[in-house]
Amino acid sequence: MTVQAVVIGAGITGLTAARLLCEQGLTVAVIESRRVCSGVTGLTTAKVTALQSTIYTELSERWGDETSAGYAAANLEGLEMIRRRARDEHIDCDMRTAPALTYTETADGLTKIEAEVEAAQRAGLGVSFTTESDLPFEIAGAARLENQAQFHPRNYCLGLVPGIVADGGAIFEETRAIDLDAKAGKVVTDGGTVSAEVIVVASHIPFVDTSGYFARMTSSRSYAVAFRSPGEPPSGMYISVDQPIRSIRSTGDGYTIVGGEAHPSGQDVDTEDRYGALASWSQDRFRAPKVDHDRGGNAPV
Repeated sequence: MTVQAVVIGAGITGLTAARLLCEQGLTVAVIESRRVCSGVTGLTTAKVTALQSTIYTELSERWGDETSAGYAAANLEGLEMIRRRARDEHIDCDMRTAPALTYTETADGLTKIEAEVEAAQRAGLGVSFTTESDLPFEIAGAARLENQAQFHPRNYCLGLVPGIVADGGAIFEETRAIDLDAKAGKVVTDGGTVSAEVIVVASHIPFVDTSGYFARMTSSRSYAVAFRSPGEPPSGMYISVDQPIRSIRSTGDGYTIVGGEAHPSGQDVDTEDRYGALASWSQDRFRAPKVDHDRGGNAPV
């Protein structure tokens, strides 16, 4: 088939790109090797926030404050775009406003928190330092950013599909891209060849040798458990700077989700130990009587 634009990957990046291209009047085809939002997007922490651990300290030190500020602005713009689309297109994705906090329980971690607060402020974000939280255990300090969000990422992505189709776009699930000729404008799949003027690769790790990214990226596997604790679940979204890293948020139906225990994919012989560590930590910090759900997922970094 021939279209004006082809998007490889039907996660949040690919579907957003397809939606924007359709709105510009282009004919678009989306190719997905599995199902819509069945990969990394569907297995994320589901936080939509410009505050991400100590990213602004890292960006500022490596690339300077100007780059850090551009990154912050892009994240805030992305957050507002997701909010706007969920509202205007009536996407039922459990979108909720919540503060984001990067926290520490240790005195050593305070140095990282204070540096992140300063770097984020230089980047233009209204980040503040606090020693208070709605967690059921004490923290030494946290960087806090108000008016962020959390949602159901798969439901959000599925909500983008009707708009793509209504604008004349097409989505091909279980169709694997196996080769790409950028100069000729062709993507070869296991179901045929797609010709297009614009090719968007949104498959995280590129499947073609583009700038050697395949050699510079690694895959990390992490885990999550969900439980109902005796008290109210936290209203904020949390990530620790302490090791092992813990990511915490709640759901609209009363669960608390704790994630962490990341390791390089394929380099752990007993994943049950990872779930056990998260369950033990949750029972200690939240007095959780039992873990109701657990799940692991892979993500490229």
